[in-house]
Amino acid sequence: MSQPDWPSLATANLLDLLDDKDAFIRRAALGELCRRGPSQDAQQALLAAFTDSSGYVKRTAADIATGWQYAAAHDRLVDLLTDPEDHTRIEALRAMCTLGVEADIPVLTALYDRDTALEARRMAAWALQVVAGPTTWAPIFERFTRDTETDRHRVWAAEIAGRFGDAACLPALALLAADADGHVRGAAERAAETIRARV
Repeated sequence: MSQPDWPSLATANLLDLLDDKDAFIRRAALGELCRRGPSQDAQQALLAAFTDSSGYVKRTAADIATGWQYAAAHDRLVDLLTDPEDHTRIEALRAMCTLGVEADIPVLTALYDRDTALEARRMAAWALQVVAGPTTWAPIFERFTRDTETDRHRVWAAEIAGRFGDAACLPALALLAADADGHVRGAAERAAETIRARV
């Protein structure tokens, strides 16, 4: 079956194709509709796509939400964090990084601690370091300092301390400054210097 000439299709045709039985047609129709901009039709179609039966369509919706930095999709993205498909959870996390909602820290922490997919845990860690704020950074810092699985997370621990920490962080940073990984050591030394200059 030949594919439609997507750019030439009218919006009404695209909306009809969103109900096609072929998930790849639905995904392509959604992509073309949203490529034209966040019209009311496109926004409604995007939000509906998060509950599509196909992971391909849901991941496309998450990718579009990332590009749009679309806050209205936030709750749908959170729902996708329990999706059984690893790639779908990862795309949802990627989109949540662009939204930076500090209130998401508990659900992001749960994924970072327990998700079965390493890439999902890494993406949850990225989201956590994005949303960390002046009143929420400390538990994230402490978790990342203990992370022996991914060196990058210990780098982020040091960077978070550099942004928000005080002298109480210096002993933990001293341990990171003796880390086996050079990037971790460098980040810890820079963070300690920043904190000393601040206090």
